[in-house]
Amino acid sequence: MNSANHQERINRMNLQNMNPMAFALQVAPTSLEIKKARRKANRTRSSVACYRCRSSRTKCNEFRPCIRCKRIGKADSCMDVEQPSPSLETDAVPRSERESAPPERPISFHSLSLGSLSDECFAAAPLVLDLPLHRIARGWWQNGYQPGRLAAVFGSLPADLRTVLVEGLCAVEQAVRRRQLCFPPPSPPPPPPPPAP
Repeated sequence: MNSANHQERINRMNLQNMNPMAFALQVAPTSLEIKKARRKANRTRSSVACYRCRSSRTKCNEFRPCIRCKRIGKADSCMDVEQPSPSLETDAVPRSERESAPPERPISFHSLSLGSLSDECFAAAPLVLDLPLHRIARGWWQNGYQPGRLAAVFGSLPADLRTVLVEGLCAVEQAVRRRQLCFPPPSPPPPPPPPAP
């Protein structure tokens, strides 16, 4: 047993054998600890610095535009730094892998509108969704979303929110289909004329 653990054990035994008043005095914070805590509490720090203050590592208040940006004449470009929203599955994957990973299935919007992908192609994907939204899930998959991530998002939602989201996604799908009917994709440009002899 090392000496630090031995000393800690002796201290615990001594504290257990003390009367309550002596124990309270032993555990109570010292005046120095109280002063340090007050100083720390008095230091104000903005929870979200603007982009300019964060990049220059200077003090920023939470108002927009902040005092520093006003003072240097950059009030019009004072904006918050976008914070990434936490997600269920992305925390397990290192940021470098997430950013460098290409989409699983990138397909252009126009090829989607032409209906060039069959349901068999989608069925061959590793689908883990148990949703009544086959067409929507298929569209998301074709645009590069991984079915596992989509399932994780839906699985973590409360039932009421899931129902509202499903209704909203169905409405969006209907609007996209109407738009595709009204505005077909542009036809490719005509081939260039043959060169003159």
